[in-house]
Amino acid sequence: MRVLSTIFGLLATAAALAACLVLASCNGQGPEQAFEGYLACLARHEIGNMRRYVCENHVYALMMRMDSRLAMVYRENAALGVARNEVDRFNRDTVCDFSGLGYVSSGRGPDCLELRVSGAARLEYPDGETFEHRFDRDGRFVLVREHGDWKVCDPESAPPGLCRAPDPPPDGPAAPGPGG
Repeated sequence: MRVLSTIFGLLATAAALAACLVLASCNGQGPEQAFEGYLACLARHEIGNMRRYVCENHVYALMMRMDSRLAMVYRENAALGVARNEVDRFNRDTVCDFSGLGYVSSGRGPDCLELRVSGAARLEYPDGETFEHRFDRDGRFVLVREHGDWKVCDPESAPPGLCRAPDPPPDGPAAPGPGG
């Protein structure tokens, strides 16, 4: 009996090690966590971290837009006598609350999905001001899996053939209107 429990113990240890190795090979984030990482990078102007959350075909264009926006923020603050490192600290200390967001995903292939986001993301800045962004009309995002990790991708930038047309709504296609 003791030999049997030792064998089961060794098998359980081997299975746990194998699971750790598999999980270590990717960041283990689901699409929702990748999307929230992307939003946090945007809110905090973390240009250097965008590669973790944005697909390869889209990251350069997005980083250029963010860099341009951040340069403008630096210029505006410099005119007010605020040093660049203070702006960086302000951005870094911004608190992001995504608890008000809801997600519905629909498959567009094994490594591609459309994430529909609803609700509100709330930002709290170090000076006490808050900002809330509602995802009512602009809440559709395409995510692709690259090297095992989910990343936000512009639909036109997704690698060719990776994403198919979105799945129809659960209740089927909409019926044509009168005269249609």
